[in-house]
Parts: sequence; structure tokens; C-alpha cells
Amino acid sequence: MSEIELNFSEAGCTFCKKCAESCEFGVLSLENSEKIVAKISLDPISCIAWHGVICSSCADRCKTRAIKFIGMFRPEIKSDLCTNCGWCLAVCPTEAIKIYN
Repeated sequence: MSEIELNFSEAGCTFCKKCAESCEFGVLSLENSEKIVAKISLDPISCIAWHGVICSSCADRCKTRAIKFIGMFRPEIKSDLCTNCGWCLAVCPTEAIKIYN
């Protein structure tokens, strides 16, 4: 059996439900279709905003406003607001944001 993975390198999930409807493995659920069962993390060492560069690419793309800045240069992902849609991964210029299960 091949390994299945989410790939947000070009775009994120729009929660259209088409993948869950067509999933032959039954791992995607239509019941909780507004949140992906995964975690998103932001690495401050890789994030240019954490190093004093004005960048809000991730926050600008976040539809749920789950990425909050402490001051101007310290973004954090609020897990209670994050749907793990992956749109922030596709736009991060340094790939400082990762998704894991």
C-alpha cells in the first residue's frame, strides 16, 4: 500500500468535500469537513518575520485569522482557530510552516 499525504506546496484546502467523497481508504470524513485532522507548526528559526523582516504572507492568506502577531515580528498559529487548511504553507517564502499528524 502506498503512503497518502497532504501536499500544500501550491495551494491549500477549500473544504469542497470532493476528496472525502472520493477517498477509497475512508480516512477523510465528511462529518468534520471544516477542519483537517493534522497540526500546523511555525518554526521561529526559519521564519523571516521572527528575524525582523516585515512579512505577513501566512497571515494574509489565513481565512480564519488563526495567525496572530505579537508585535510586528512574531507570528504564532492559534490552534483553536486554525483549520489546518494549508494555505499558509503554500505562501511561506522560507517554508517555516509545516504540517504533521
